[in-house]
Amino acid sequence: MLGGDLYATVRTSTGTRLIIGDVMGKGLTAISDAALLLGAFREGAHRQATLPDLAAYLDHSVCWNLAYPTEAEKAGEVFITAAILDIPDALPQVDMVTCGHPPPCCCTARWSPPSTPPAPPLGLGELTAVTYHVDTLTFGPGDILLLHTDGVVEARDARGVFYPLSERAASWALHSPSALVHHLRTDLLAHIGGAPETRPPASRFRSLGPSPRVRGAAHRAHAV
Repeated sequence: MLGGDLYATVRTSTGTRLIIGDVMGKGLTAISDAALLLGAFREGAHRQATLPDLAAYLDHSVCWNLAYPTEAEKAGEVFITAAILDIPDALPQVDMVTCGHPPPCCCTARWSPPSTPPAPPLGLGELTAVTYHVDTLTFGPGDILLLHTDGVVEARDARGVFYPLSERAASWALHSPSALVHHLRTDLLAHIGGAPETRPPASRFRSLGPSPRVRGAAHRAHAV
């Protein structure tokens, strides 16, 4: 967990489940909300049979907690974007539910982004009826799925150009996951012209301006 950015993995009896997310906001409230979601994920990943069940469980946990925010003025204004994934041991695939989170990118030409729209961010489920769609992505040996938060794709250079994550990630597709992340971090710092600043995160739900934070996680899909 890094401030409001979070990720975790849990081994189950049939595979690996993981989550990556971003809490709207910063400071103690963001850290507290991220910690709550991670705890709920580690517990629910074992108990919830399907990804939609797990997403609904996490949304309920976040809604319950956000009814009593750490900062009173944030009540009703806090939510968490997340991507929740299941990697079965027996199949060469990744199942995914996205809740207002930027879609991952894959460093292969045969993969395309999810076709179904994302569900609302966690914490907003009680405001509307939510249907959680599962996208299934098929992978082969050597394929790499790159998970990230919006700080990467919303990073801008001096001219205001956003960082082209998919294009740059594809150019290093033959590297190992750790080398890929290293190349992307170096390239992203060069793109923004130096060390990242700390700013409130931009969001399609609440526009607070660009955030050049570097947050990424690469996962080789056929391995735990």
